[in-house]
Amino acid sequence: MNYGAIFWIVVYLISTVLFFVVAGIITFVGLMDLKFLTRGRKIQADKSDN
Repeated sequence: MNYGAIFWIVVYLISTVLFFVVAGIITFVGLMDLKFLTRGRKIQADKSDN
């Protein structure tokens, strides 16, 4: 068994999974922020109308 190759394959898999998890979290948080910002702008617009 070539432990060096196994080690690098495991490191590659873990880094790839971590990358996708972080990207997914950033995307999710970004979408939530966008929804929150648009909601805040609507509320401000309603106040200015009154």
